[in-house]
Amino acid sequence: MAPQLNISYRDQPDFATIILLIMKRFSVIPLCLFFVVQLWGQEQLGWRLERYAGISGIRLNPASYAASPLRWDVQLFGGGIFFGNNYAFAEKSNLRDLLSVANQDDLVARPLLEADDVVRPDQVVIDFYDDRRNRFAFANAAIEGPSFFVRLNDRHALGLMTAFRLVASGFGVENELSYYPWFNRAEFDPFPVKDFHSGAAGFTEVGLNYVFTTYTANGRLGLGFTAKHLAGYEGAYFDSRSTMSVSKLPENSVSGISPNLAFGFTENAYQNEAWNPKVSGSGFGIDLGMVYTIDEDGENYLCQFGLSVLDIGRIRFDKGAQEHLAKAEGERVLSWQDYRKFESVEEFDQIVRTFSRQILGDSLASFQANSFELKLPTRLALQADVKVNELFYVNGMLVQPAPFKEAAITRGSMLAVTPRFEHRWGSLSLPVSLYNWQQVRIGLAARLGFIVIGTDKIGGTLTRSKFNGADFYFAVKVPPFPGESKGNSGGRSRKIGKRGKNIPCYRF
Repeated sequence: MAPQLNISYRDQPDFATIILLIMKRFSVIPLCLFFVVQLWGQEQLGWRLERYAGISGIRLNPASYAASPLRWDVQLFGGGIFFGNNYAFAEKSNLRDLLSVANQDDLVARPLLEADDVVRPDQVVIDFYDDRRNRFAFANAAIEGPSFFVRLNDRHALGLMTAFRLVASGFGVENELSYYPWFNRAEFDPFPVKDFHSGAAGFTEVGLNYVFTTYTANGRLGLGFTAKHLAGYEGAYFDSRSTMSVSKLPENSVSGISPNLAFGFTENAYQNEAWNPKVSGSGFGIDLGMVYTIDEDGENYLCQFGLSVLDIGRIRFDKGAQEHLAKAEGERVLSWQDYRKFESVEEFDQIVRTFSRQILGDSLASFQANSFELKLPTRLALQADVKVNELFYVNGMLVQPAPFKEAAITRGSMLAVTPRFEHRWGSLSLPVSLYNWQQVRIGLAARLGFIVIGTDKIGGTLTRSKFNGADFYFAVKVPPFPGESKGNSGGRSRKIGKRGKNIPCYRF
């Protein structure tokens, strides 16, 4: 059994413990970011799926409001919190506990505790998973600015969306690199490490949305896209691009056979003590989507099916950016002793040069260019929405990320079922989701008039548990005026069924 209480970095730390030492040395901020620095949920199912989601729904499908009973919709602003990982967790904690951490002494790593150490009630204890699964972490942050859509006529609608996003991901890391498997591994015992990939970016986006609707004998077909201009502020990626043999060595060192490591980063985030945001690059993205409904009348459908491809595109960082490649044949050794002298993130350039010297024998040899490109977290989403009665609907959704690997941000997969009570002036949703085919999450969301509040993960957000992620979101919209919701035909009820025989949807 892996030791829980008697591991001390005051003696001779193993290489995994060094990760914890780095977090503590460079202040409490990185670990807090690791768990909670994001302001936009994974998919926000309780907010974006309903018929009255309006412009908010285009985040899941740019054609979503083709079947909306709204003629226009304005969102003033929105935000939220999401994080998911299976590497580390906080014991008996929730989001509020992590946000209340004031300094590094309030965070305690379980493996670094001595047997006689006493944990204060106000401290948060961090521990690590060991379940033989590949490791992942994903955070998605955004603050959504003013957004709207307006229906020009029965067939055409235009919308505009604005947001600041911060997205970070890491997927495919071998369990053997988790804390406890690494701690228990014998020295000079090689094991294969397959390729793994991580990426992060902070950027603004301004998107123009267009939806075209055509009517059929049984309903309507909506086609939509959102074209987005992106301004990149910060970006980074780190890829291991081939399988290599790794061994744990004495004196806090690790070796790798034939490493093939590529990474890129922007310089602004670490060059100044106080972050001064500046544009480091630009790019373009596009979302594509379609929805097909089998209609009942102008405001209600019996069922709806959707398909969308989201975040197609990339950002090119070419102002204050670096790209590196550390590829070598034979054995290379990384020693913790060479990094002990570094005390702050302002020394990051020296850390990179030390890494280059250890892998390539030259501190400048890894440098490739003053620019790099980072792919957006592209994904495919399938949706189905079924009416049970006038006030109750059930939605099913599958989200699958694109298989991009090198220099890319990747989202996790998700399968979700969301039953909801829905009315023009309010709604209540209960999303149940399986995230990345590993973690089951239960959420709760409500809309009251023009205010939306919800979570796709109650555990860890509102209740104390084994905290490995959280989700919380809200939005403030312009309230609909009395009589504003009149259907897609400008107030005329479209009895679609009169033009052909309706195809019945499944009835519960």
